[in-house]
Order: sequence, then C-alpha cells, then structure tokens
Amino acid sequence: MKRTIYIIAVLFVFPIADTFSQARQGSVLLGASSSLSLSSMSAKVKSGSTSQDMGSVFTIEFAPTFGYFVADGFAIGLIADISSETDKDPDGSKYSYTSLVIGPFIRYYFLEGNVKPFIHVDGGYATMKQKSDLSDDTINGFGFDGGAGVAIYLNENVAFELGLGYGLVSLKNPDVDDVTLNTSGINFAIGISVDL
Repeated sequence: MKRTIYIIAVLFVFPIADTFSQARQGSVLLGASSSLSLSSMSAKVKSGSTSQDMGSVFTIEFAPTFGYFVADGFAIGLIADISSETDKDPDGSKYSYTSLVIGPFIRYYFLEGNVKPFIHVDGGYATMKQKSDLSDDTINGFGFDGGAGVAIYLNENVAFELGLGYGLVSLKNPDVDDVTLNTSGINFAIGISVDL
C-alpha cells in the first residue's frame, strides 16, 4: 500500500505523461495567484535617541484569470486583481483599502516540456475604496502589470507558477482637482493554473 502511494506521489510531482496538451491552441486557461505581506516600520527622531512606531500594514491579494489559447503558447483573457490592505497607526486609528483592477491579459509561454517560462502583461480599469474612522471614499483610474515567470507542470493540466513583475495603479478622486494617487512597485506572485 505504501509503495502504491509513493508511486502515485512521484507521478504527480515528476510527471512522465504526454505534455502535448499543455498551452496548446484551443485550450482554456484557468488560474489564480496570490500574495500576502505584513510589514512594520519604525523611524528614529533626529533629536536624541527617541524611536517612534509608524504602525503596521497587512496586505492580501488574489488574482483569478480566465483565458483562451489562440495559438500554441499564446493566451489572451481576463484578469481580476483583488487586494485588501489594513493599516493601523500607533494612535489606534485604522484604515482599510479594498481595490480591484479588472481587464484583459496577454501571456506567452516559451519552450516545450514541463517547465515553461512565460511573459505576462495585463491592465485595465481600477477602483479603490478607502474606509477609516473619519471618511469613506471611492476613487477610480487604471492599473497595469507586466512581468515574467515560470510554470512548472505537475501533470498534464495543472501548473505551479512563480512570477516576478512590475505593477502600477493610478487613481483620481473626482471630488478633488489635481490630486492623483499613483502606486507602483515590484511584485512576486505564486499561483496555480489549469489548462483544460
């Protein structure tokens, strides 16, 4: 019995199945990636050795995708990048931000076999809702993300993905003139995709 479980586990982790259906024209791509971060910052006041806590930030992000391979290795589709962030100041004030970027994506896979590097670009409409003890605002704009990664196929249809990219979101509050919120940075994502 143990030997059967071991053989099944090896076949799942190191597939020897035919890989020709991976990333092929006419296949459907379903995927999801996520990231999780927690940071705490502190700053030193220059007058002496006094330290002041700047608070903490907790962020979680989830990005489901639905695509179609229009050619071998080349997929187009839709992505919805959803994130939630909670900030807490040392004085106890809490702020929460929920954002959504939804739009088209393009992805291209290189090479044959079970390990496929890829490049990925997406962008579209962005909206963010900010909630605090004092206000409740919604602002809109656009978002863009581009990067590269690798899909490691665990079997004929399921891949574990690692990616590194650059993202930019630009939002404007329609009630305030000449004020735009721009956030950008490097992101690391871990995900799973399924080719059907």
